Amino acid sequence: MAKDKVKLLLNLIAGALTALPRGGEIEVSIADSLEKPSFRLRCQGTAARPPQYLADYVAGGQPPQLDALSIQAYYTWRLATSARMRLEIAKDGADIVLSAKSQA
Repeated sequence: MAKDKVKLLLNLIAGALTALPRGGEIEVSIADSLEKPSFRLRCQGTAARPPQYLADYVAGGQPPQLDALSIQAYYTWRLATSARMRLEIAKDGADIVLSAKSQA
């Protein structure tokens, strides 16, 4: 697996931690090939919410100003672009699901 994709997965895990302010569990799964993997992280816990700032980048609207709090989300978003992967954030019941899928 390319190093940018590994870095992206690690940053998604770091972002998933912020989705669970009161603790919980993160289920990580990797599908498809090593050349074109798909990542899926299910964040399960009380008061699960989309990772701070990452949702702003994924939505494609006006990105937040870069500072010490938003840099992690920005770096994750840039890694996804570099790795040619599309990020998605979805709410599934009480859970938050982060995914990254290889683009064609």
